[in-house]
Amino acid sequence: MPHIDFASITQGVPQCPVCGNTDREPSTAPAGTISPYTRTIAEMVELEPEELLRRFPLWVCKSCTAAWHDPWFTTDFAETFYGYVCGQHFYGWAGLANWLKRKPVTFVATRSAIWQLLRDNIPGSLTYAELNCPNAGLMFAEADSRGGDEIRKVGLERLRELTRVYAKTSIFDRPSAAASAMRAREVNAQSAGFLVERTLLTEDSPYCWRRSCVQAGVGCHAYAQDFLFDRMLTLKRAEETGRRFDLVGSFVTLDHMPDPISLLKRLLTVGKRVILEVHGPGWTDLQHFYAFGNGFADQLTQLGATYRDLTAVSRAHGVPGPTNGSRFFILSTEDDLSWVPGTAAG
Repeated sequence: MPHIDFASITQGVPQCPVCGNTDREPSTAPAGTISPYTRTIAEMVELEPEELLRRFPLWVCKSCTAAWHDPWFTTDFAETFYGYVCGQHFYGWAGLANWLKRKPVTFVATRSAIWQLLRDNIPGSLTYAELNCPNAGLMFAEADSRGGDEIRKVGLERLRELTRVYAKTSIFDRPSAAASAMRAREVNAQSAGFLVERTLLTEDSPYCWRRSCVQAGVGCHAYAQDFLFDRMLTLKRAEETGRRFDLVGSFVTLDHMPDPISLLKRLLTVGKRVILEVHGPGWTDLQHFYAFGNGFADQLTQLGATYRDLTAVSRAHGVPGPTNGSRFFILSTEDDLSWVPGTAAG
């Protein structure tokens, strides 16, 4: 493998990527596990993984308590590395596989618990959108509520068929992909269920898996479109057309964006309510440039939003197994969220 110079793919980042503050201190959080991302980059720059992590020290912002790496990758390298070199979101694909197999895991159960909270406390149906990753949010729980076994059967058939079409056969069999889409749409009526007019919003970022997130030749967006979601729409287009949703979900996505607070403001513009999943403080592996700190809730208040912490709700699902340390919030500038039981409003 050709050697890549470490200095050529990194740059200094003296400012907190969340709030812009430069007043900081070294993090005392323990180093994270060695992930496939770290191993890949270590091989590229010919360093041991532990030494590579030492070259990306973690700093804590004294203003908002976010933690970030300085130095970090250049934008050009990040777009290449996260865009397609390591462009597969293992978390989302594993979630899809476990759901299709009806395997009881905490990843799926946490979302089901949040979906149930919404269903129990909001009458009628909600127009719904989710940002970027189609396999990380509420769609599995929604599908279960509309006939999970039959929808899983279609989902497994769709995955097998798209894998065959895109990974193992020639372009002449691509009409099969169209037939698969039609069968998927038959079980995915736009107006059926609790979460309706299901829209996958997209927003590019150099730190996030994008259209190259594939498994066995099948892209996650291609798989989800027509099956879990009714349509795809860029966030920018939703803003330009004045599109509004009763609920917008952002699961393990916000902290992969270069300007997260500005993005959160935009989500609050297109959504009456926003549900967030963010990684816990101290996340230090090279999969993430930064992590929100314990002061993140204060930033939600500064946006003029009412919020509730749903972390305890997400974990009250009865499925054994470790959590990944994520925190869940619901926030709104229009809804006072007084219907959310058992949590204090922020």
